[in-house]
Amino acid sequence: MLSTMVLRGPDDEPDEESVREILIEAGLSPPKGSSSGYATSMTQECSTAQGAHAAPIGLAEETMKTPGKKLQKHAKKSEHVVLKNGELNFIVDDEYKPAYLEFCTGWLEEHERPADEKQMTAIVWKYTSAPGWFCTGVNLGLALDYAPYVKKHSLYIRHLKYCCGKLPGWKGVGYRGVNMTPLERKSMKEAGRFYLPSFTSVSREFKKCFTTSKNTILKINIASGKDNILTTPKLSKYFNVEAEVILSCYTLFEYVKTTKDNKGRFVTELNALGVEQEVPDEQEFEDNVKTVKGNCPVQ
Repeated sequence: MLSTMVLRGPDDEPDEESVREILIEAGLSPPKGSSSGYATSMTQECSTAQGAHAAPIGLAEETMKTPGKKLQKHAKKSEHVVLKNGELNFIVDDEYKPAYLEFCTGWLEEHERPADEKQMTAIVWKYTSAPGWFCTGVNLGLALDYAPYVKKHSLYIRHLKYCCGKLPGWKGVGYRGVNMTPLERKSMKEAGRFYLPSFTSVSREFKKCFTTSKNTILKINIASGKDNILTTPKLSKYFNVEAEVILSCYTLFEYVKTTKDNKGRFVTELNALGVEQEVPDEQEFEDNVKTVKGNCPVQ
């Protein structure tokens, strides 16, 4: 797998310079400097299922590189975001948000698609391992559905969605420690089925799901093994720390129940139902075209 990639180290990680070159080839901005010095706490925030739980508006301002006043104004107008005590609360529902629908849906043109697995590796690596909390900015931008940010990063978002559909996935029970507000827990229960606009990261191992100082554990049943990425040392610098699985943005979830564990934490169980097709599958589209032509009396 990826035999042309320059590899190094005991975990067979991609060489940083190779990743930079691949990202440039893929039309993406390479990370500046190395992320190897980043503290574990930073990767916890980066990989957390942003958009499923409250986040300080200051974090959104920093990672999205957007003035707080603009984000506050946007939040006040939004029906799915509540700004309370300096925190953004996200209310879930079963609708695609306008900016995502406009800028991030539909097929990639042939020239826009990642050319090979090497480029897909670079795209995922940027999400999991690039410095500056890039993934948190992407996830908060999607959760807020903040049009200027979503538009700016739309090609990257579509690239990562593409990778979620093409790279090997995983099925099983994943875990993620988060801080959620009562308002957010209530919205999940009342919605029943809902989308999480952000990419959602879970750990395959409970002990790696970052439960320290978190009031909620998301227990996510992933049955299909589709629309997600099983990370490897080649896809994430933090593979050994996180055992991460990345679920596509706008994955449809089903609420199951919320209980409490012996430490007083909420445990919210969800079923990941996958991504609903925004456009027909390419093969399905071709088959439909053949059917129409076959039924047409004049050709």
